Amino acid sequence: MESAFERTPLFPGYFQVHKRKCGNPGCHCSRGHLHPGTRILIPFADGQSVVCPRPEEIEGWKLRTEAYKRHRESRRRFRRWQSEVVKILDDLERSRRSTEGLTEEDAKRPLVEGERKKRRGK
Repeated sequence: MESAFERTPLFPGYFQVHKRKCGNPGCHCSRGHLHPGTRILIPFADGQSVVCPRPEEIEGWKLRTEAYKRHRESRRRFRRWQSEVVKILDDLERSRRSTEGLTEEDAKRPLVEGERKKRRGK
C-alpha cells in the first residue's frame, strides 16, 4: 500500500529492453549479435504508441514507468483486500440475521441479500 502514497511521478507506459538488427549487412547484428534498444510502450484510448528514448532519458522514463507499475499493483492488492473484507462482513450479516416476529410462512422465505438499490423517481 505504501507505493500508492509515493511522491514519484507516474507514467502509464511499459518500459522494454529489446534486441534488433540495424540492417547494415556488414554489422555484427547480421551474424546474430543484436543491438540492444530501449522503448516505452504508451497505451492511449485509441491505440498504442512507442517512444524510443535517448540514452540520457532512459533512467527518468524507467523510474516513472516502474512507479506506475508499483502503484497499479498496490491498487490491485487493495481491491483484493477490500473484496475479502466485504465477504467477511456479508458472512457476519447472514450469521446475525433474525426472523423473529415473522410468521412461520414468511420465516421460510429467503431474505434479500445486502442493500436494495433505490428506485429512481420515488
